[in-house]
This record gives sequence, structure tokens and C-alpha cells, in this order.
Amino acid sequence: MQFTFIHAADLHLDSPFKGVSASATEHRDIVDTLHAATWSAFDNLVALCQQEQAAFLLLAGDVYDGADRSLRAQLRLRDRLAQLGEAGTHTFWVHGNHDPSDSHQSSIGWPDMVHRFDSDTPETRLATHEGAPIAEITGASHRSRSERRNLAAKMSPGDHDVPQIALLHANVGATSNHANYAPCKLSDLREAGFDYWALGHVHEHAVLATNPHVIYPGSLQGLSVREPGPRGCVVATVDTETRRVETRFVPLDSVRWAVIDIPLNEIETIDALEQDLQAAIDGELTAAKGRPIIVRARLTGESDMWRELQDAHEMEGILEQLREWTVALAPWAWVQDLRVVCRPPIDLGQVMKGNDLLGQALSVGLRFRELQEAERASELSTILAPLFQHVRAKRVLAPLSEQDLQAVIERAENECVRLLDSREAAN
Repeated sequence: MQFTFIHAADLHLDSPFKGVSASATEHRDIVDTLHAATWSAFDNLVALCQQEQAAFLLLAGDVYDGADRSLRAQLRLRDRLAQLGEAGTHTFWVHGNHDPSDSHQSSIGWPDMVHRFDSDTPETRLATHEGAPIAEITGASHRSRSERRNLAAKMSPGDHDVPQIALLHANVGATSNHANYAPCKLSDLREAGFDYWALGHVHEHAVLATNPHVIYPGSLQGLSVREPGPRGCVVATVDTETRRVETRFVPLDSVRWAVIDIPLNEIETIDALEQDLQAAIDGELTAAKGRPIIVRARLTGESDMWRELQDAHEMEGILEQLREWTVALAPWAWVQDLRVVCRPPIDLGQVMKGNDLLGQALSVGLRFRELQEAERASELSTILAPLFQHVRAKRVLAPLSEQDLQAVIERAENECVRLLDSREAAN
């Protein structure tokens, strides 16, 4: 016998899109689409459950964006899950750090086909289909916003001879760009005796292991430029006799973020730059398959246009021209920003050989680039520790991703190049 279940996490329902410029609010279509984005993605999830005739849906934490979830959001979620229950799909749900079980919840009744693991003490529930047991789901929730215990170490399979599934919101292996809540090691999960670990917390889709399966589906909807590319869920098909699990990722996002790099090495005019930007945006719209997109464009490489692109008015003109074109498309695209990370055609290798401050600074940047990701993150984290440990700053600063760390290095290098260019111009 086979059955299908769907694994989703980090829905962040009712979350505002982060970092979208104020000028986007002038366009009603964009505002309405972004306001509804997380719920539109969830509606896509409900439709997929029905299409796949899923036996159950697993929600691995951070269903809501914050502990102060609104009554409207709770009622809306209740009604969607009731709709699933009427179609024969159960829902099993654990809480994460954004929606811990000790946070405010209105006194509403949840459908019979919905089970919320409210406790941080692991609990096991039997899933059935047409009266027959098909799987056991063991789950534990975050009791508070800062869950620092290894909840995975407390979890063990149930007693029935059926596929065993663990449901948890956790950080496996101390992933550097995510807060270290409910930390655990991959070995903790592999040795626990489950057939499938349905995880949440990391917003990138990731398969950490396949024997047993240890999977992050990623967030259902990208919320900022730090979350580009497809977002969705995992569809799993299970053979109850062999316990073999086959999985596939299904994109469900309603709006997609994109980061595009435009090398300027062979571009000599603003007209040519605009053409390349338009072609790249067209490519991202095609890849998004009918979804609107929000774009960050990075101008990279080495070019004699570098000085021209330092002019803020020039860049604003290019940006406004692009937006005028992209917002009229169907589906629309919004160019969030243009970032100049290119540099003038200067022999940096020769500069690095010098003993002056600029040469030494550029040499440090090169050394950082050559480090392994973990080493680079560790060293930069040490350097930036005073900022991230500041009593006020740490409340609002998110952990740095690899993309963020790379951007820090690039901006530092480009500032060195700007100073070098200014020095040469003065001479």
C-alpha cells in the first residue's frame, strides 16, 4: 500500500514583505499582491493537498509570522484546514520560534482532523486512512520563542509497525545563517529510528539525508531578497510495507524574489546596460512561470562606466526607466534596487603587492574570499561580534547569511577601489 503526505514549514502567514521600497506603494497591483502573498501561497498548498489526495499535511513550525497572531489569521487558517479535513486530509502541526505554544491564542476550536502538538514533551499520534493505520507522527513544539534545548534528543518512534515520522522545528548542525533554536546534530536524527524527519526553521529547501530522510522544505513564500528563487513544499510518497519514501519539491510561492548579476566587462553605454537588464528580467519572469517577481540587480565586473555609475542621479534615472517598463508587464516585475559592485579596470594584483594601506586592505579581502564558507563566517562573525552583541542592535539584527558575508567583503573591496580611483584621479 502507498500513501502520500505533504511537508511544509515556515509559512509566516500575514508577514509583511521586508525591504520593498516605499515607491512600490504607488502601484495598487503590487501592494495588493504582496499583502496577500503568504495566504496565496497557503491556498496553493491546500489545492496541492487536494490534488495529491494527501493522507495528511505536516506543518513544521512558524505557521504564523509572530506570536501576536491576529484572530482573523487564526480563523482563516482554521477554515482552510477544515476544508482539507472535509476532503480527507489530516493536519499535524508543531510550533516554532515565531509562533511558540506559550504565545497568545484565541479560544477558537480547531477541526477534528487537525492535531497541534502544543507541548515541548514529545507526543506520538497515529495517522489512519480509511480506518487502517498508515503512519505514526511524533512531534514536539517550541514552548517559548527561545528554545535552546535539543528537542530531537527526546523524540523516539511509536509502537506500531508502520512508517515513523518525526515533526520538529529545529536547527540541524548549527546552520550559521539561522538562529540556533532547538539545536541538534544530524547524527541525533539519523540514529533515532525514524523513517522521515519533517523539519522547519531553515528557509532554503534542503535534503540533509535520505536514509532516513531528513528534509527542510524551505519557506512556502520568499519574504525578502535574502530568499530568492522557488519556494514551496515537499510531496512524499510512502510504501507502507518497505517504508521506502520518494520525495519531490513543488514550488508554491505566489511572488518570487530574484537576484540578477549583469557583468559590465563588455558593456560600454547606458543603452546597452538597459538592454541587458531587460533581457535578464525577461529571463527571470520566464523562469517564474507566471508569477510576478521582485528583482535586485547587481552590476558586476570591471568597466570604464564605473565612474558614471557612481552618480546617484544617473542610477536613479536608470532605475525609474526600468520600473516604468516592468510594472506594465503581465505578470509585473518590480526592480527593488540596482547595486553597483563593479570596479574600474585597475590591476588589483599589482596594487596588492604594495605595502600601502589600500594594498593591504585588498589583500585581506582576497584572503577572506579564499577561506572556506564556515571559516569565513566564523572570522567575520568574530569581527562583527561587538555589533551583534550590542544590547539594542541585537534585537533587530538578523544572523548574517553567506550572501550577506559576501556582500560585506564586496562592499569593503569596492570602497578600497573607490579610494584608489580617487587617489589616481587626483594625481
